[in-house]
Amino acid sequence: MGSILPPLSLPLHLAAAAVAYSRVHTGVHYPGDTIAGALLGTAAATVVRRAASR
Repeated sequence: MGSILPPLSLPLHLAAAAVAYSRVHTGVHYPGDTIAGALLGTAAATVVRRAASR
């Protein structure tokens, strides 16, 4: 959404970071889990965005 609506980019990134922090802080996930999830999510979004633009 951040690439489609640039004003939402920062708030969305901050929200995602807050959720990732809360998952580690509450002991639900390890830090590596949240980092891997962020990388996987970013890669998936990139693939979908590029496929949709074709």
